[in-house]
Amino acid sequence: MKLSTLFGLIITASTITQAVAQETPEAAWGKTFYGKTKSSNQAQNNAIASDGGIYWHLVGGSVHDERDVYFNNELLFSGADYDPNGTSVNNNFCLMKTDRSGDLLWKLYSTTCDWATNQGRVAATSDGGAVFTGKIRSTDDGGTGDFLWNDITLVDGQNSIHRYTWNHTESDSRRFYQVIVGRVDANGKLLWVKFLQADRSPVPAATGNYATFTSEAIDCPALAVDNDDNIYIGGNFRQKIEIETGDQSVVLNPHNISKWNGDPQSHAGDMYLIKLDGSNGTYIKHAVTSVVSGDPQCENIQQLVWENGMLYAQGVIYGDGSTLDLNGKQFTNSGTFSPILVSMDSSLTPHWITSLKGETVKSKYGFQNCGISKTNNTLWFSGMFNGKVSYSDAVYFESDAATPSVREGFLAKFDATTGEMLKGVSSRASYPTTLGAAYKSLAGYFQPLQNPNEKDKVYVYGYSMINTLGVFLRTYNTETLESDPSTEWSLVQGGQMPTCQSISYSPEDAKIYITARGRNNDFKLMGGSTVPVPENQVWAVLLAGYDMPAEFKSVGVATTISDNRMPVKIYGCNGILTIINNDKDAKINIYTVTGNLAASLDAPYGTTTVHLPKGIYIANGQKIVL
Repeated sequence: MKLSTLFGLIITASTITQAVAQETPEAAWGKTFYGKTKSSNQAQNNAIASDGGIYWHLVGGSVHDERDVYFNNELLFSGADYDPNGTSVNNNFCLMKTDRSGDLLWKLYSTTCDWATNQGRVAATSDGGAVFTGKIRSTDDGGTGDFLWNDITLVDGQNSIHRYTWNHTESDSRRFYQVIVGRVDANGKLLWVKFLQADRSPVPAATGNYATFTSEAIDCPALAVDNDDNIYIGGNFRQKIEIETGDQSVVLNPHNISKWNGDPQSHAGDMYLIKLDGSNGTYIKHAVTSVVSGDPQCENIQQLVWENGMLYAQGVIYGDGSTLDLNGKQFTNSGTFSPILVSMDSSLTPHWITSLKGETVKSKYGFQNCGISKTNNTLWFSGMFNGKVSYSDAVYFESDAATPSVREGFLAKFDATTGEMLKGVSSRASYPTTLGAAYKSLAGYFQPLQNPNEKDKVYVYGYSMINTLGVFLRTYNTETLESDPSTEWSLVQGGQMPTCQSISYSPEDAKIYITARGRNNDFKLMGGSTVPVPENQVWAVLLAGYDMPAEFKSVGVATTISDNRMPVKIYGCNGILTIINNDKDAKINIYTVTGNLAASLDAPYGTTTVHLPKGIYIANGQKIVL
């Protein structure tokens, strides 16, 4: 079968058939990533590139005498030379791009600086490249080396070294965190890097060591990229941020810091969203809140996703009874903690804001490791919690009062047009303890997945803190949120008690790509294969690819088009346009909705796939949604 290539990877019909032949997930490959340290090997997230590759945002640890970081048990790079007298570890950044078989294409990595875990992400761009973020501070070398304050060093996928000087003053006597934003092309060339810094002066109520210096005042857990490759960054800030914009600057001032003692582990600060130009990283606009009434304690943005022309944000607000205004849209928080969901357009104008009510159960509450995804007109929301969460006077999930400290997973369904919460369920309620002792343990739901063509099922990627379940996918009915224990798939066991970290899903060829974290022994993958962890390696990150069952395969909505010569079928889904030509060669013209020619090709007999940025197109007179 002859195939034409345009803008990226071609997936043949025969490959698709092989990928979905099984009825349960089957591991296609698995490999480990680790630094030879006792901790600090983490996966932040992974993303599917527009050219078909896979991006992995990773952190590997180093100490003075063990600086090497490994992938698939082979040396990947050497990290920073951490203080030989230090008692902790240095976190080294690595952005890897692999093919869909897990084979390394290139790597970008740091040789200085300490990169915070659970901060920073990667998002794919339309050219096959990616944007990455991170939260960094200078390397702790005990003052004996030449990199404290002097530079930030990255080695890109073309082996080019890039150095950036820390922006600090002589009064900055301590290390401090700042945010880094960068863009790479499809071949790993570092195109540009930008930095966001917060004021380091002490806050009014600071105590102890924080009374002279604020070392940690900005987070960056959320990242999204739109169809035009504009960049959206979200998180929390606790001190003034000044953003240079040519001859002027934009200043963001937080309002939730009057009672903050400077301790970065305590609740304080405001949420922020910043939009940057993807071509060069320059500032476009931002969104922050203002207080209408009440006294909120802390606000944050934890997740961002761009889908079908809209930006969806998820966050949490602490402090009961406050009313806030976000770029002209007011909303009121009525709980000890209030999970929020926001729908915004590209101008950062909110269309709706939904605030849930969170309350304590026996003085315990929490909300973490959240994930959001949009499929058709549904916005899915998942995560870990303890406490009680309600909406419009209906309680949707609540901790077990007998074990209020044990966090549970949750899954919630929202109308993406209105923001109305439709249903919600906890892991303990949907997988009750009557199923066995394994279901009494801590559980987390990290990410919901739904096939755009599958109206009956939604899948949740999560883990249980017990090795007999490990990292799993669970199945729920999309309308009732009833669970289906018969299709609970344990993707990863072993690794002592493996925890999930990230997942990306490719509906067009029914594949998922995951990361998990374990320690002390080998990972056991569904399907029977084992991924060895080197002897004496405490923590390791697993990277794996899975072929999924048939219900994960999506081909979009088929429409038959007849041009002047022969019948052609065109399918659109998730950035891939599939052309099935059952006769002679056909001329295919693909236009944007504004009339610009996006692509033109002669489709041969058989199947041709075209990768395009997600959006609406006109292909030979027929509207196609990618």
